[in-house]
Amino acid sequence: MRLSDPAFRALFEDAPIGIVVVDAGLRVVDVNAAYCDMLGYTEAEMMRRSIPDVTHPDDRGRDAAFMVELLAGRVPRYRAEKRYLAKSGEVVWARITVTPLLEQSREIKHVFSMAQPLAEHRALAKLLPMCAVCHKVRPPSGGWVKVETYLRESEDAVVKDDRCPDCAR
Repeated sequence: MRLSDPAFRALFEDAPIGIVVVDAGLRVVDVNAAYCDMLGYTEAEMMRRSIPDVTHPDDRGRDAAFMVELLAGRVPRYRAEKRYLAKSGEVVWARITVTPLLEQSREIKHVFSMAQPLAEHRALAKLLPMCAVCHKVRPPSGGWVKVETYLRESEDAVVKDDRCPDCAR
């Protein structure tokens, strides 16, 4: 099902956010370039996939449960933050809004989903309070720890001693 109204096609294809149309089995039936770009797939590759194929395993059950509610007409829309799996294997967070598409017969056979990537939002959510004096950080788990300890234990990062240009002078 490719939606054919010219005004809708222009809006769909040129939208700056990802848009996908899926059938009751969550198989992709139409997709725009922004959605493909967000996940790193070509349009042809996406058209051979279903939404569970590109959804993080922990979010698949919730999507499936809401699809049942949407198709039955019991909820008008579904909004959530979800994790996608990009072609590269990277996890891509997005805020989605999913709505049913009413056919002329008033049946719901497809849903329309818009996905706004949340990379910047998710990065800001990871900001930590840092002491301006000793530079310890307070992680979500509580307490204060050296930033190097926090990074090593929670982000699998290594901190290398270096000097910024100001301190080097």
